[in-house]
Amino acid sequence: SLLTVFASLTFADIHPRYRNMEFGFDAKFSAQQNLLTIDDIMKETINIDFTEMSKGLGKKDFAISTNNTADAYVDLKIAFLTFGIYVDLFDLTAEFSLSKEFFKLLGEGNRLDEPMDFYIGSRFEAFSDIYVPVGVDLGKLKFTVGPSLFIPLFYMPNTKAGVTFNAKSNGEIDFTGSAKANIYTVFPMSTPGDNSLPMPDPQEILQNFGDYFNFAGFDIMGSAEYELFDNLDVGAYIHLPLVPGRLDYALEAEVKYDNSIPNVADLLLSGDDSSDDGNSTGGDGPGNNSNSLLGEPEVTSTVKSNAGYKVNRPFRLGAEASFRPLGNWFAIRPSFGVAARNPFGKDFKWGENFYAEYSLNIDMRLIYIFCLSFTTSYQNEIYIQEAGFGFNFKVFELTANIASSGTSLAKSFGLGGVMAKVSLKMGF
Repeated sequence: SLLTVFASLTFADIHPRYRNMEFGFDAKFSAQQNLLTIDDIMKETINIDFTEMSKGLGKKDFAISTNNTADAYVDLKIAFLTFGIYVDLFDLTAEFSLSKEFFKLLGEGNRLDEPMDFYIGSRFEAFSDIYVPVGVDLGKLKFTVGPSLFIPLFYMPNTKAGVTFNAKSNGEIDFTGSAKANIYTVFPMSTPGDNSLPMPDPQEILQNFGDYFNFAGFDIMGSAEYELFDNLDVGAYIHLPLVPGRLDYALEAEVKYDNSIPNVADLLLSGDDSSDDGNSTGGDGPGNNSNSLLGEPEVTSTVKSNAGYKVNRPFRLGAEASFRPLGNWFAIRPSFGVAARNPFGKDFKWGENFYAEYSLNIDMRLIYIFCLSFTTSYQNEIYIQEAGFGFNFKVFELTANIASSGTSLAKSFGLGGVMAKVSLKMGF
């Protein structure tokens, strides 16, 4: 009886549909890093060995990243046609990196009078978009294509701050560093007070949100699939940027730091942290702060309007398939493609913004009700080992996915990061 009632819930497509009319919600949170695993943390005694940390990073630098999304959609199938409206409330990606030389410095120290250089990096982007796909089912051949209107909310290109550390034989320690960061936004900025960075006004954002569609960009997404055999479908997908979004407001900030710490032993013996050896003369400049041994960085910031900075969402191109060796209830879905972050943008660099993506998913529908899936993938430069479980009762489907993720393949198996995703679908 169950097989008869729920046989209509399963289809032989790469991306199967289980309802003729459906609306749903999806939310995802992820955070990952490539330095520590759960085994390194869940111990009675935690040993911090910076030398081992540096070696564990291999050729890569330390990186922390996060990706968070929330979206809602409505999808309708009539005969051989499908229509949909998908609204991404936000798609936020951020990354912080620190060169491995910093951990080498902490673990192994340095040679006197030999400077050591390392860097601190970061990038940030956030979008909202509306996607309107139209699909056509021609039997063995199916294809979907749709325009997407997106608003770039915030964007900060990959920014690196260079830092130099030098311990001298006379006991002094020199620190120098500098960084320039440009943060672009669709929202106007205001300075809340002295010594504060300009920030968007939340009340003004809500009042004028409709105006931000004037800065929207346009791209197009499409996919096609063909039933090669009864148990094998092959297909391709593309996300093609056409018109970039525009960010008219910009915060240009520059940070400089140049300071020398006098001989620490002399300071301890004298008991005077204001330094009596003439190295601290007072004042407000870097290296001359009598209230702090380390001094303060020099920070300058400028708010600009009509910056006209153009941003595209990522370009993607790839192939995918669905192989069902045991029947439609058991599907193996591989995919492989390439992606480019902000193609045609001023900050695009082949070595940093162009990367490959892959995914291998195993999806099972036990008696067409119980959903079970396992996925290993590399998406948005993050390795993901994911498991999902859910229930599909035709008019109602709820699935939850959890994953171990990381910016390196090894750490993604050891809970170097976590991902959680919830999906709710309803219809008939």
